[in-house]
Amino acid sequence: MLPSDQTQESEVWSPISSPPHDLHNVESVISESAKDEIDQKAIEKGKSPMPESYELKTISNPNFSNLIQGGTSEIELKKEYDYCQDLAILKSIYHYYFNHGMIPYPNYSENFINYIEASIPNLKFRGLALKAKIVLLERRFLAVVRIAGYNPNINNPVHREIFNLSMGLWG
Repeated sequence: MLPSDQTQESEVWSPISSPPHDLHNVESVISESAKDEIDQKAIEKGKSPMPESYELKTISNPNFSNLIQGGTSEIELKKEYDYCQDLAILKSIYHYYFNHGMIPYPNYSENFINYIEASIPNLKFRGLALKAKIVLLERRFLAVVRIAGYNPNINNPVHREIFNLSMGLWG
């Protein structure tokens, strides 16, 4: 036989399950005395009772404006990040480093930027934007090293190659 405290708590619904609702009436089936009892327990625990404006109400039919019948459930990104572009920039910097013996750091020279622009067809970044992209790649590499160390567990082969090239340049 259960003590009286345990039988009373069994009447309180867990946060996972929802309380029963009357389908014809939006109001919950929970009686006022049960609500008062729940509020009293909250006050005893040192918490404030939940105002009625935060109580859950039933929803009739959700409306999804962009739901396509038979369409895929994947969300298409409007602007996908191009990791191949990063890889091409890093390979070009690496090639410049082996041909010239150094990288003009931190103020990248015009010859350095022109070399990268000429070596990558269809490059999305030019001039100052390319300089900013190189600085961003270096900062991203240094952040990964600071968080995960010099040998992080990277499963994606493109990300692994980006990390390895960055390690050779800035590590």
